[in-house]
Amino acid sequence: TGSSKTRARATKHCFLAVLLVIAATQSLGVLPDKVFLGFGACGPRHHRDAKVPSTARAGAAGNMPSSEFEAAIAAGMPLVVDFTSQWCGPCRLMHKVMDEVEEKFAGRVQVLTLRIDNNPDLAGNFGIRKVPTVMLFGAGSSEPVKTFIGLATGEKISSAIEQQLLG
Repeated sequence: TGSSKTRARATKHCFLAVLLVIAATQSLGVLPDKVFLGFGACGPRHHRDAKVPSTARAGAAGNMPSSEFEAAIAAGMPLVVDFTSQWCGPCRLMHKVMDEVEEKFAGRVQVLTLRIDNNPDLAGNFGIRKVPTVMLFGAGSSEPVKTFIGLATGEKISSAIEQQLLG
């Protein structure tokens, strides 16, 4: 029947997502205790118990009012914003990547985490439709110069930052 075919496709999609997440975590040297809670149509219930690395990064709680974001833009240095969500499994993997990027560019680039659930207006202003999404803003610019949708490597993000710092 149509519904069983839909369930089969959703299960296959989620299974492939689990394999992708496991492969990505192994390449980052991290293997969370729980990646997904089960199979079926991917959704928040699958990601609820995945472990989230702790971070001291500015905006790490994700509760960043627009005024803080505007102040970060006005600070005069490039800004990397990690648009994330608590229910998103791949977003948890991006936390480690963003921690590495922040450490590599400490003092030269600001790295902020913004939870779209807590900041729907700000996420909507930038047209965020999928998470994780990472945006790089030039010094003092409120327009992103580079956007990464989905899991991105630290090398790709670092390369974009280095181009921005040199340019």
